[in-house]
Amino acid sequence: MNVRTVCLFGAGGHARVVTDAARLSNWRVEGCWAPDAAEGLLHLGSDADLERTLDRWMEGHFHVAVGGLPGETLRRTILERWEPKALTWANIIHPTAWVSPRAHLGWGIYIGANAVVNAGARLGNHVLINTGAIVEHDCKLDEGVNLGPRAVVGGGVHAGPWSYLALGCCVRNHLSIGANAVVGMGAVVARDVEENTMVMGVPAKPVGSAVR
Repeated sequence: MNVRTVCLFGAGGHARVVTDAARLSNWRVEGCWAPDAAEGLLHLGSDADLERTLDRWMEGHFHVAVGGLPGETLRRTILERWEPKALTWANIIHPTAWVSPRAHLGWGIYIGANAVVNAGARLGNHVLINTGAIVEHDCKLDEGVNLGPRAVVGGGVHAGPWSYLALGCCVRNHLSIGANAVVGMGAVVARDVEENTMVMGVPAKPVGSAVR
């Protein structure tokens, strides 16, 4: 049996979570590329080190194991640097997650423990579905969407690129969340959210710009 190998970008808490999920899913985690080492992760070196030795790693897979807070752009910065290099991006799916065989997945996706992705859902590249989150049927999550732990999006929701739906929020079915928007922790979204907007509360209301 061929062994699947993956290198991670990032060395924080989310990288440790991704490492556990990867190992449980029969990936061999080679280590992480990051400025500094982290507990429990083999530090392979910096971006400059990878640039110098890239040829030896190209047969394996890569994954951006960076979570981040609303408005942070590190994930996007990593991808802007490395996607032109034609790397092969790994989907890391925890074995306790449920992903419908009728869902459509891009690449570089992370789906955490006990998460659910139901029939007809479409996940763009580098989407994060964190622990216990639910993506209902026929949702469309565009590139880079970050769905926090136990967040729930109802059927037919469309979340635009790089939107951030924080821990425990709920989005009513058939709504639209604009690009770069932020839905705050525990918010209940009953109306569309404009791009670059932060909403909070029950029901969720705009509280300002989501762009720093």
